[in-house]
Amino acid sequence: MHRRPALARSARPGLAGIRRALRRRRRALAMLALLLAGMALLPSLAPAEARAAPVVVAARDLPAGHELIEGDLRMVDVPAVLLPVRALASNEEAVGRRLAVPLPEGSALTSTQLRDGAVALSADQALLAIPVDAALVRHLTPGSRIDLVVPGTDAATPRTIGATAVEIDETAGESAFPETSGAGGSASTVIVVAVEREDAPAIAHATREGWVVAVPVG
Repeated sequence: MHRRPALARSARPGLAGIRRALRRRRRALAMLALLLAGMALLPSLAPAEARAAPVVVAARDLPAGHELIEGDLRMVDVPAVLLPVRALASNEEAVGRRLAVPLPEGSALTSTQLRDGAVALSADQALLAIPVDAALVRHLTPGSRIDLVVPGTDAATPRTIGATAVEIDETAGESAFPETSGAGGSASTVIVVAVEREDAPAIAHATREGWVVAVPVG
């Protein structure tokens, strides 16, 4: 008759311990959930320039004129702040097109480094390499129209000659290639342009003398 209350009293400490353990576990789970939520928010709280972005890079050294295939390229993630201007974000944008410039292994591929097919010159055209201000290179693509300002018959009358950009390497504007000094003393890089054959001697002479200025017009 007196054993039942004794059993009830002896069971209470065990139940209380279980409840305490459950409360501790609930608190631990709540803290873990808050920690995981905070970790999930960290990428979105990071500055935009610190976030990773996909970019196409060369899987091996590639020569100028090479027609790109899937195996020539691979995708990597880099901080957005390090992305070159006009960098490609998918292989589909490049496969089947030709490189206008050599591309070392691991280098990011940009739209300015590509051309569609071979350069088609008429019989009265010629190719010339000219210096362009490095700050302007990123605004040019193969096919861009350029006015070349060269000395005229006298120093007070400059002459303007039309040209078409053929080969441009955007990384040259980032000092990937040796830089030259333009007529104004600012850093410049060399690009290839197509000009009328009859204008080629005057442009070549002005280039040698450092008196040619390239002006993008379209």
